[in-house]
Amino acid sequence: MEIQERPAHYQGPNLDPTGVKLYPRFLGRGVYALMASRMPRDNSGVVIGSRGALVIDAGINGEMARQIQERVRRLTDKPLPYLVNTNYHGDHTFGNYVFPGSVEIVAHREDARQHERSRSRKKD
Repeated sequence: MEIQERPAHYQGPNLDPTGVKLYPRFLGRGVYALMASRMPRDNSGVVIGSRGALVIDAGINGEMARQIQERVRRLTDKPLPYLVNTNYHGDHTFGNYVFPGSVEIVAHREDARQHERSRSRKKD
């Protein structure tokens, strides 16, 4: 769906994460943006509560997902029970596979539908 929505002349941003480092930016009590050293690249986030931490977006690949988890571990020793994917695009979800099986991945059901639609179009 996302690809079909783009104008023919659209040149997407360079999302290559090579060499990108994430730096936490404090936004409020227990809330951090994980900001990429170069834009536009993988930005993520974490919300630290009394019982655990919730990560926002897994990143574009395993390397970024591992870096996200490393940054979270520097911010808290609380468990990481949740990962929220804000949409189904790969720069938000391709790192999902690196998170432990104990982490529950949360997304809107429409994201799952869009993901399935995009997969079925690729098969055609």
